[in-house]
Amino acid sequence: MSETNFSELLSAYLDGEVEGEELNRVNTLLASSAEARQELEQLQEMKVALSSAPRFSAPPDLVALLLANPKLHHKQSRPWWSFLPEAMPRWTMAPIGAAFAALAVVVGINAPWSAKPLPFETLLAAHERQATEGGVQGRLMAASNYSSLLAAQHEASR
Repeated sequence: MSETNFSELLSAYLDGEVEGEELNRVNTLLASSAEARQELEQLQEMKVALSSAPRFSAPPDLVALLLANPKLHHKQSRPWWSFLPEAMPRWTMAPIGAAFAALAVVVGINAPWSAKPLPFETLLAAHERQATEGGVQGRLMAASNYSSLLAAQHEASR
């Protein structure tokens, strides 16, 4: 049993709200656990201290005082479009939203990640150029080996 459930159960036991099987569990727990008995004793002391504390009544005009204080009033949430100028009619939001959606589509179509693949010859030329101008021996350079393999496959496909 978690510590929170244990404390709540002991508090309910102290208030006389525990019955049946739960009452048997609490009695068994109190008989076997010194920690449970100590916590029950602390709860009893707290209950006595609270019951003997002086009681104060609220002033009769407290509600009126609270309602009169503007700082305590709950602010109503404003709609998301409330930042728009008041002069802007609300019907203009739909065309503005459509314009933003169209812009997103245009940007998405022309985005770098949607670029068309380069032709095979362009890739092959880039690999060959890197292999020759890179200053690295052809057999040690991966691009050169790859270019040779691509060139052989291209020739075989013709």
